Amino acid sequence: MNTNNKSRWFGAIIILLLLINAATIFFLFIGNNKHHLPPPQNGGAFAFLVKELALDSNQKNEYQKLRDRHRISVEGLRMQLKNDKDSLFNLLKFSNVTDVNVHQKLDSIAFLNRKIDEITFSHFKQVRAICNPQQQIKFDEVIAQAMQMQAPKQENPHHRPPPNGDRPPRGDEPEDGPPHR
Repeated sequence: MNTNNKSRWFGAIIILLLLINAATIFFLFIGNNKHHLPPPQNGGAFAFLVKELALDSNQKNEYQKLRDRHRISVEGLRMQLKNDKDSLFNLLKFSNVTDVNVHQKLDSIAFLNRKIDEITFSHFKQVRAICNPQQQIKFDEVIAQAMQMQAPKQENPHHRPPPNGDRPPRGDEPEDGPPHR
């Protein structure tokens, strides 16, 4: 093959690899997300709870008022929380940041998280109060499921990889690890 033909082949191979990479990235970030996300729900959590608890129209109206008040209560706190977190990580730009500066930001973030959690707890306590006894049982089940979904996954210590990438010895390998090749 002459140099001209080799250049064409290399160019074609590079273009082919670029197309394959582009397709892979597309499917990883765009196409594949459709399979991992739950189908969209009309009304989100509000509609879900109304349906699961079989709320009547009066309960639904009361729940809607509670939801709207909750949103208003936490909206400003969430904005402040975002600003405080941004401010915390902006401190990374400065070399003279003290632990006191970092702890002040962390304390503010913790306070805002606590306040949001208190308001949210109170909100759900009020929602539960508008339910009849059968609905309260279902409400408790739904909340328990939601908390399980939000809880961090517990790792099985027997299935965790060993630290530093070391593998435990196998029967046919020396005790100090796999042979180096």
